[in-house]
Amino acid sequence: PRARRLLGETLQIARQRKRLRKRCRLAALDGTGWESHHVSHYFVKRRASCSKFWQKITYATFPKAGVLCDSASHLILAIVPGRGPGPDIKHFRPALDEALARTAIEALAADAGYDAEHVHEYAREECGVNTFIPPLIGRRTDKPPAAPQFQPVHIGAESNPPDASLPDPATLFKSRAARLRALAPDHQLRG
Repeated sequence: PRARRLLGETLQIARQRKRLRKRCRLAALDGTGWESHHVSHYFVKRRASCSKFWQKITYATFPKAGVLCDSASHLILAIVPGRGPGPDIKHFRPALDEALARTAIEALAADAGYDAEHVHEYAREECGVNTFIPPLIGRRTDKPPAAPQFQPVHIGAESNPPDASLPDPATLFKSRAARLRALAPDHQLRG
């Protein structure tokens, strides 16, 4: 209750300072997990594979939360804590309800982890929120599988990995915008 009250007061201050509008045109929802120990799961696994004397304990659960935020201001409108690993979809209703209690939302974007008919029905019919969730879970595609980007290295051979490079942000956002336009071609939020 104290954390929810703090979040509510933070959003109230953001509205007073004109950082958050009365109506959120587009919100985004996704699940995220955190490490619950001072040593990451990845590190424990690496050490376990290198030496038989180091810590071999890995942790089966970790803190997880569904976070719903305003896309314009990046302010968090709702956060639903839980325990992972698990599907993101269980955070959908509580996060949407919590956010709608604080502000009106016109549209909500989420990843394919939230794709389900009951999710779309609840958001659109019961809450009046348009949803943009790509229908990619368990669906076949006509695209052939991508060719491997690397050549396997034989044991004992020297590896020469290519230099890492970051994607061009303009190209990345352009392709994402095209994908979203294809998912919802006649939505009113075009601009």
